[in-house]
Amino acid sequence: MEGLYLYAKKMVELKYPNGHEYKEMFIVGLYGLLCKYKKYHKIIWMIFMQMDNYIEDKSLNEIIEENNLELEQNNEDDDAVSSSIHTFITDEHNNLCHILEKPVAVCSKTNLNKKYILLFLNSWVHEMGHLIKSTLNGYKIKGHDFNKSEGQLRSGLSIHTYVFDKNTFDCSTSSKYALLDEAINVIQTTEAIDYAYSLDGMVPDDDVDKFLSELIQYENNDYGYNLITQEVRKLWSIDEFKKLIEDNIVQGNIKEIENSFNNTMDDDKAFAKLDLLLDHIYYADKNMDCLMEYSQNIQKFDEMVSTYKSKLAQLKQ
Repeated sequence: MEGLYLYAKKMVELKYPNGHEYKEMFIVGLYGLLCKYKKYHKIIWMIFMQMDNYIEDKSLNEIIEENNLELEQNNEDDDAVSSSIHTFITDEHNNLCHILEKPVAVCSKTNLNKKYILLFLNSWVHEMGHLIKSTLNGYKIKGHDFNKSEGQLRSGLSIHTYVFDKNTFDCSTSSKYALLDEAINVIQTTEAIDYAYSLDGMVPDDDVDKFLSELIQYENNDYGYNLITQEVRKLWSIDEFKKLIEDNIVQGNIKEIENSFNNTMDDDKAFAKLDLLLDHIYYADKNMDCLMEYSQNIQKFDEMVSTYKSKLAQLKQ
């Protein structure tokens, strides 16, 4: 405990030698992340030392617009968003070209309720989780021809494909595994904050100890993407699935995840079907006219989890 706590504290003091309004939150959050992502301390160090943190008592859109940030929030009620070090621009031949940028995390405090201290920490740790899992193998240039240029950016499991049309200068985008990635990131955020909670009563610094004393008044739960996170937790409780995801999602070995899951299920499209079911569950829940479809997809997802468990049991025999 002591070594990682001092490591987290050192990071914050080096980045903000004159102090910071949210110093205690950064230290506690970093400690949880260092415990959760034990193999990736160098990545956490690099991201935190390079990143810009925008934390204000304004809406997310206001913060983004006032600071001229090239970011978009997914939903109107989002309270945090981030962008990784990888992005694309077009070169003189109108081909997509990879460049590195500063990682950014933006957190709004306007929508947070009386659990403010926990939800605020959760939002920041959640965005840091995305940044950690988008650093290694975070981009791919897929190819160019006379008419288009194509590339991919990765954040955890989520793959975003960009196709730049050289004739119209439009850029189309598509994505896969985005909701599955969000649900997993929610769960991993909860796990990281569980580590942070374990610091209570063991911190030598009064200001951080006071922050922790206020923090642990609230029960640490999954926050965000609630219904799909509940479903994904059923998979996450299976050791083989969790082990398949944890390192590969950081290192960008998405094919290994797909192939392993598909092979276990004896279905070369099983992982894609899992992702599609989550999409249906998420969007049906947003539409009260789709309650029947929502229930049916929950049942299909649960059946897939049950089949996965059975197949794993057979492989062990």
